[in-house]
Amino acid sequence: MGTSTRRRRLDHIGTPRSGTVDLAAWHDVQEALKITHPSGRRYTIHEARHTTATLLLEAGVDPKVIQAILGQSSMVATRGYQHVSQSLTRTAMAGMHERLEAARKQIES
Repeated sequence: MGTSTRRRRLDHIGTPRSGTVDLAAWHDVQEALKITHPSGRRYTIHEARHTTATLLLEAGVDPKVIQAILGQSSMVATRGYQHVSQSLTRTAMAGMHERLEAARKQIES
């Protein structure tokens, strides 16, 4: 993606930010909160994007809203950031089971 088509990140007064400034701020947040990866390294911004997308999906946020939050131009790109947890999968399967049971009972009656 060329720089002319990229969205510019702006600071609190509307000045374009650089990736270096963003990364430094991200490291400062982790240091202030004493957050580290289990291996002892810092988390990457990319990992935070994946986590954010997944948590929003689990919270029931519409995928189009997640796409807007992540600043993705396509749903295909956004889906790559969303990872389905076991609890979300179990909830979906329980809902499917309930629907199938209701349909079975309706057919039998």
